[in-house]
Amino acid sequence: MVPGDWGKKELVWTLVVHGQSERAVGWLRPDWEIAVPGTGTGSGRGGEVATNKPPTLALSGAPRIAVTDTLTLTATVTDDGLPAPRGRGARGGGGNANRPPAFDNSEFKATTPVNVPQVERPAPPRVTGRLQVSWFVWRGPGAVTFTPPAASADEGKAVFSATFTRPGEYVLRARATDTAASTLQDIKVVVAAAQ
Repeated sequence: MVPGDWGKKELVWTLVVHGQSERAVGWLRPDWEIAVPGTGTGSGRGGEVATNKPPTLALSGAPRIAVTDTLTLTATVTDDGLPAPRGRGARGGGGNANRPPAFDNSEFKATTPVNVPQVERPAPPRVTGRLQVSWFVWRGPGAVTFTPPAASADEGKAVFSATFTRPGEYVLRARATDTAASTLQDIKVVVAAAQ
């Protein structure tokens, strides 16, 4: 956060590790403004956007497993029903109005800068449903594969499996969204070495 009179100044972070200096530069742009959590973004739904509350999220899974085992994770999601689903023919919505942008960027065709190294990633999974849950590794010594990587929670629950590449302590993070507001929750897992 910067003061309200920041104007067109730049903020520069410098990090020096093992004698190597790296810089990150930040500045303000109106289209980068972050909405208050729970209010969503966008317009056209009137008071619905202002009254929408983020979904609630409860996670369950074993706190300790062996690296050779598969962890079952269950996400239980409840929501206030806002924003209301909008189907075909809804005012201003067209045929894609009820398709949440959270896990599908197939219509976004960004040009890749030539001077920035790129990491190839698989296309995000396409998930249908108003309530959706996805997982990622927040902290941990190795990669984790989530199956499925994202799923609908419209029935109240979504079940996932996770496999680990290395033993150690992990913090796995789940994100639940109702297409306008999101909730994040962590679960800690200790992965023991194979016996």
